[in-house]
Amino acid sequence: MFNGSGVLRRSLDAYGASFTGGVRVALGYAANGNAAVFAAAGPGGAPQVTSIEIRTGQTLASFTAYAPTMTGGVWIAAADLTGDGVSEIVTGAGSGYAPQVKVFSGTGRLLTEFLATSASDRNGVSVGVVADREGQPRIATLVGNGRGKQVRLFDPRSSGTPTPLGSFRAAGASIGLRVDPPPEPTRMGIVKSIKRCKFSCSR
Repeated sequence: MFNGSGVLRRSLDAYGASFTGGVRVALGYAANGNAAVFAAAGPGGAPQVTSIEIRTGQTLASFTAYAPTMTGGVWIAAADLTGDGVSEIVTGAGSGYAPQVKVFSGTGRLLTEFLATSASDRNGVSVGVVADREGQPRIATLVGNGRGKQVRLFDPRSSGTPTPLGSFRAAGASIGLRVDPPPEPTRMGIVKSIKRCKFSCSR
């Protein structure tokens, strides 16, 4: 983690020095009200998600988001989906697996899960959280490959499985999913991942 001037403030080893699959990160707020980094293992590792308090470096929660045999990596996003000031964690299965999206509490309790598209699609799904014009959170997913990529939006506050709100084809093979601007905790520092994870939807 770096401050706004690019000076290293803290270095955290989420998955051990021997793991070389990279780490994808999101920023948010833990249940104790403090800013946290939510980390997910990249390809080659177990689908482990870890919550780390930024100020102290303490691990607040660690859990397996998918079956331990799923080694395609985990995409991750974090945002307050319920309006209580605490971030929920959104995960997407990595490449080679069905586009399964899961939503967890900050402590790792599964809240809901759904498929972003057909289970036969094995390209995985990257995830993000965006706000609509009224400021309501929406889960954004990106599925497919090449010029067949599709962005879909879901309402996380709907009862039961999140309701799909719309979709569009992504223009261009290099489309990514990113969130701009980044969440509030970046005032305390900039988190840099080994393999950068991009969030929120853009055309």
